[in-house]
Amino acid sequence: MENAVVWTLLFLVSFHGIWGESNMEQSPPEVKRPGDTVKMSCVISGFEMTSYYFHWIRQKSGKVLEWIGRTDGAIYARSFQRRFIMTQDVSNRAQYLEVRSLTSEDSAVYFCLYHGDAFDFWGKGTEVTVSSGTTVSPTLFPVAPCKPGPGDKVTVACVAHDFYPNSLSFQWSDFRGTILTSAQYPPTEKNHKYTGASLVQVSKSDWDSRKSFKCSVNHAGTASFLSVLVLLPTEDGRALLCLMEDGHSGELQSFKWKKNGEELNDYIRSPVQKVGESHSAVSVLKIANTDWESKAVYTCEVVYRGKTYMKKTSKAPITVTLDPPSSREIFRNNQAELRCVITGQDMSTVQTTEISWQIDGQNVSSTTGPTKSEGRLYSKTSTLTRSRTEWERGTKVSCSAVRPDVTPMVRELHVQTGDGSKPKVTVHILPEDEISDEDSAEVTVVCLVSSPVLQDYYIAWSEDDGHKNGNYIDGINFPPQKSNNGYYSVASVYRTTKKTWDHPGKLIHCSVWPAGSNEPMTPRGVSKVQGNSHECDK
Repeated sequence: MENAVVWTLLFLVSFHGIWGESNMEQSPPEVKRPGDTVKMSCVISGFEMTSYYFHWIRQKSGKVLEWIGRTDGAIYARSFQRRFIMTQDVSNRAQYLEVRSLTSEDSAVYFCLYHGDAFDFWGKGTEVTVSSGTTVSPTLFPVAPCKPGPGDKVTVACVAHDFYPNSLSFQWSDFRGTILTSAQYPPTEKNHKYTGASLVQVSKSDWDSRKSFKCSVNHAGTASFLSVLVLLPTEDGRALLCLMEDGHSGELQSFKWKKNGEELNDYIRSPVQKVGESHSAVSVLKIANTDWESKAVYTCEVVYRGKTYMKKTSKAPITVTLDPPSSREIFRNNQAELRCVITGQDMSTVQTTEISWQIDGQNVSSTTGPTKSEGRLYSKTSTLTRSRTEWERGTKVSCSAVRPDVTPMVRELHVQTGDGSKPKVTVHILPEDEISDEDSAEVTVVCLVSSPVLQDYYIAWSEDDGHKNGNYIDGINFPPQKSNNGYYSVASVYRTTKKTWDHPGKLIHCSVWPAGSNEPMTPRGVSKVQGNSHECDK
């Protein structure tokens, strides 16, 4: 049974979205055990359900989209004909997808969509996680804008940290209880736990007048009903407010604050009070701005009804991203170019952060560019360039963001050169009946590389009329996945237009260069004439 962690917080970031009057509201995430049944719903508003064909599509993590079927006429793809059941309730304007005898392979995001001349409108998707593992509830980290910028909107955020499994949803409401439209980012995984975030834009006038905004986090783990709130700062400091909320009455044994693990004494707390149907208590800790800027970690610890709850907060640190080498550069210039990017909201912090590189523990030189700004974020990029052979002689490359008196933030990449064997490479496109007739319609081509050994592959794309032009393009590459037969598969997605695809003699090549090999594999082009699948030479 799902529970809700409810809290209020403040944040600062820019985002953009598009919402129309039509809507397809899909059911929230589901966490199931193997063998269970799940039934997802998709409620339609803003258009007549009987005027369109409705489809279900799923996407596993790191995999391409899979068409399940069409509700009208109950038409199913061949691999979804036994355990998948599509139904509809016209009177309630709802579509349903039921999946029985779930396995771990059914873990995916399931989308409902309607189809006119093209896939016109998609639902946001329902994430289904099938796992026999132990659930872990999220730790919540709020952060706040100290100086909201110009404009009439302020962006606030929820961040959920260290939870399992990855099925989690956010919902926002304002001080009136009105549900707000928000953006949710897909959870990211590290050490078998996940971190997720949600953003919402609110009126700056409401923000400046300190109106409250509530974020509800629903997760399959045990909920603690504990909140850490970051209040607006004063000139000489700020206040942290810890809110405990529970649907049951009970004894509040203790309420503690800690700074970097050390217990604090100078705080205030309220007794437990009944507010509506819930019982709550609050504690306020005033801190100096210098302590907050030092990125100290503050912990609120509550013992209520015999159970201990903890929540932490700190100033948001910079983020560090290490991008793998571009396949295009490998093919074009026979060199590996890696980028390490640091991003943060404070320009001084980004400017004073040094970026260093190591290959197999040895320091190497790089080039660092100037600090740049985009909206309210600042970033700095360091580029490491090595010949392909130099790059592949190493086994581990790391970049570190270093500041005085702060533990360095390190990101690593490992080079997998395999055993020298050649993989199997196949190129696929969507069936012709799934492609619109418009010249500008999108045609998706997928290159699938499979091998019994884990190995890095540099995959680049090119278009030509039978004569190679050396103009390579990076696709969208997904990390390797291990299948049930023990093979590792890597997918790269390339998109072109129907006009290009229909051009006589036009070939789309998938070029694969296995790491550790002295030369790339011989590519074979795929074209409209050749059909929907082609295997490259080994």
